Amino acid sequence: MSPYQNHATMQGHITHGQASDLTQAAYCKENGIKPHIFSYYKNVSGNFPHVDKLSSLI
Repeated sequence: MSPYQNHATMQGHITHGQASDLTQAAYCKENGIKPHIFSYYKNVSGNFPHVDKLSSLI
């Protein structure tokens, strides 16, 4: 298992990434994380604000 695939590690990256002034792509590049992995964990963790809006439409 790669370090960036550890759920706890990715939670920390998501928190730091959102607090940084970097774009998601720039944060991923700087930290050696594949952007699709970051997006996956971001969506799974519930830190995606528009998900609630979308689910209310369904």
